[in-house]
Amino acid sequence: MTVREAVALFDQEYPNTASDSQKLRWLNDLDGRVFTDVIMAHEHEDGIAFTPYDSTEASYARELLVTGPHVRIYLPWMQAQYDFSQMNIPRYNVNISAFQSDFSDFQAWYTRTHRSCPTYFRM
Repeated sequence: MTVREAVALFDQEYPNTASDSQKLRWLNDLDGRVFTDVIMAHEHEDGIAFTPYDSTEASYARELLVTGPHVRIYLPWMQAQYDFSQMNIPRYNVNISAFQSDFSDFQAWYTRTHRSCPTYFRM
């Protein structure tokens, strides 16, 4: 799923007043977490890096870090972030719970399918 597709899906499935810059910030927050907490904790190619998304056409065309069946983590994440920004705590709680379940599934799958990095230390 591309950044553009994630934003469009969110707009289609969840009527909102969030700006595109807010949506990009939410995607950056999540993919930054995926990169730091999941990808970097496992063996990976040297020189791998996460470059945050911006408002350029090239950024909107980029693929998000999570693919395949686990791509479903993006919608409840964006929904929860929007609900939190609107102080709609009951809806936030529902969406963040759905996200946490999906993220745990993704993290468990990634851990099963990728070798842990022995040089990665968490503080």
